[in-house]
Amino acid sequence: AEEVIRFCVKNGLRCYILSNKKSDVLKQEVEHLGWSSYFYKISGAGEYAIDKPAKEPCFALFDNNIPQSNEILVVGDSPTDIKMAKVWNCSCVIIKSGRAYRGIKADYKLESLAEFIPLIQSMLY
Repeated sequence: AEEVIRFCVKNGLRCYILSNKKSDVLKQEVEHLGWSSYFYKISGAGEYAIDKPAKEPCFALFDNNIPQSNEILVVGDSPTDIKMAKVWNCSCVIIKSGRAYRGIKADYKLESLAEFIPLIQSMLY
């Protein structure tokens, strides 16, 4: 995972985390991994009255200054992440890890994180 994050940062992509994991636990995990400096903002469950995919935390992640939808790419592993992408009207990559999803569709479905860098390279170049 760190290789992917470093690739994104090296290529000028701003990285954020918006998670439904409790905020204090999430931030401790990111700090423990030594990844805090890679992210512009890290936001977890409990920071707002309602959690993602509600609009409030989605907008607050960008301090209510939402980039253009073509400048946002949601990367996740759950239907909640796909719904969050719909809030921003942006593309979504789901890392499936063998999970099956019904109904809601992601723009890209990858079987593993190993497929992510080639996908981003195809988008950048």
